[in-house]
Amino acid sequence: MFQVSPEDVLRGLKRFKRLAKQDILAASKTPNPRFWNLHAEARRKVYDALMQAIEQAGLESAYELARRQFAELARPTRDDPEQHGQEQALTLFFQMLGMTDEQIAALPQQEPVPQETANPSVAVN
Repeated sequence: MFQVSPEDVLRGLKRFKRLAKQDILAASKTPNPRFWNLHAEARRKVYDALMQAIEQAGLESAYELARRQFAELARPTRDDPEQHGQEQALTLFFQMLGMTDEQIAALPQQEPVPQETANPSVAVN
């Protein structure tokens, strides 16, 4: 389904995770350190879960996990740094898979795939 290999996606996610770690370290230098620390931590958790899903069940399973989580995040909420961090991490994952912004925006409206299709033991939260 995707034009990118699972190994390439894992490498990309590892790089994104390192950037999130740098952002955690730099958060204290921002005007709102708590917000940016929570934002970066949320991104790291998403990257960890996606890497685990790819390693355990493959790229398709990780995609389905990410798609379900992205649809859950589509509900409007307050200015939540964790939600924003998760959304950013998932968007970068979808872009890494070669999806356009239009395709990503349409994900919350797609029919849900049965839970059995993806590895239910891997959670993004």
